[in-house]
Amino acid sequence: MKNCPFCQNPSIQRYGIQNNIQRYKCTSCNKTFSLTKKLNPIKIWQDYTEGKQSYKQLAEKYHCSVRTIQRYLLKAPKTSLNSPQNHYLNLIIDTTFFGRKFGVMVFMDLHTKKVIYHQIVKTEKSVYYAVAINKFREKGYVIQSIICDGKGGLLKDIFNTPIQLCQFHQVAIVTRKLTMNPKSEAGKAFKGLVTQLKSSLKNEFYRELHYWYIIKIVLMNGLNIQMKKVIIHLNIAN
Repeated sequence: MKNCPFCQNPSIQRYGIQNNIQRYKCTSCNKTFSLTKKLNPIKIWQDYTEGKQSYKQLAEKYHCSVRTIQRYLLKAPKTSLNSPQNHYLNLIIDTTFFGRKFGVMVFMDLHTKKVIYHQIVKTEKSVYYAVAINKFREKGYVIQSIICDGKGGLLKDIFNTPIQLCQFHQVAIVTRKLTMNPKSEAGKAFKGLVTQLKSSLKNEFYRELHYWYIIKIVLMNGLNIQMKKVIIHLNIAN
């Protein structure tokens, strides 16, 4: 027997279909409802954050309106960020944008792989990073190193802190300088070497880089202008 979920009155009537779901109306309290199972805000939150599904995709999946999805996302319990236990921090910092004016700036601790700070931003500015870093310093944390995507202003504002350009951006910069299909033998060999950067150990990569420099460059008519620019950029980044 179908009863009204609000007043338990068994006298209910069909009240149209919305999002392919049958709606009902109670003849006693006049409230409308559906008899489907209630949505799980935690599951919706997981689909939204981990599955990277949009509001519209979630609304179609759960047979409800976009507004309902937004409401359930607000209900989902959020895990609060805990303060880092180690007072010596090695940070990975970056900002990801979801649209033109909505971005999330994230700080992750390199060793624990946990997010220790985040902030909603409309633009990506070095001052946002500097302010966040100073907040940690004011609390007594020591910033040992920073990995970022090469923000010029940030490099100028932070003193006595080693900063490394993230390897993903290093590979992207080299690829952009060499083009996707380098013509010279040295360029082809160098591109193959750089693509192994993210999976190579430091000494191993340096050894292969030195071998490439001696064999492919010094013994092959010297450096051309394109290769000089790439090597100079790598030296600055590291």
